[in-house]
Amino acid sequence: MARAPVAGMVKTRLHPLLGAEGCARLQEALIRHTATLDGGRGFLAHTPPDAAALIRPLVGRRLTLFPQRGADLGERMADAVAVAATRRPGPVILIGTDCPVLRRAHLSTAATQLTQGCDVVLGPAYDGGYYLIALARPDPRIFALPTSAWGGPHVANHTAERAAAAGLQLGFIDPEHDLDTPTDATTMLSDPRLPPEIAAILRSARPPLPRRG
Repeated sequence: MARAPVAGMVKTRLHPLLGAEGCARLQEALIRHTATLDGGRGFLAHTPPDAAALIRPLVGRRLTLFPQRGADLGERMADAVAVAATRRPGPVILIGTDCPVLRRAHLSTAATQLTQGCDVVLGPAYDGGYYLIALARPDPRIFALPTSAWGGPHVANHTAERAAAAGLQLGFIDPEHDLDTPTDATTMLSDPRLPPEIAAILRSARPPLPRRG
């Protein structure tokens, strides 16, 4: 799932570092990186609905694009999973573009847990959300959180509770940082897995980001 790289509409908490245009360039780089992870067999659910023309040049013909639908993030995620599973039946792994250290190994580990009997696998983020969710089959109950909960610090916990209440087997992969705030940006620059294009954009911040270590 991805938000179109429109200046002023993406990565707003990083505006003090990169400005609106810099954040749009960062979003472009995040989309390009994420689009490479599934080998070109996947889907991209975009917002706003008319954003395909902005996103297509970033991903080439690798991905099938369709608009996000739903009143809140949970509804949009449930719809994206349902659309993907309808077009290509089987397990679905849903990711966003906020985790630039995401690798194919994360997806493979989640997929392995599904084959071993898990119904749902979460890749928790250190901010309390999650950067990946894998489902053996579509189940909208997993995403049926209160609208006010999305974006808060307990999304992963609430989702785990939904899975338990539904009698689903839940698995986890390693936690990772999302890239949303200046603190996240500093943390990312100390991670050797950070893609060079994204690192270069973060290093262009004004004022310069502090170095760790």
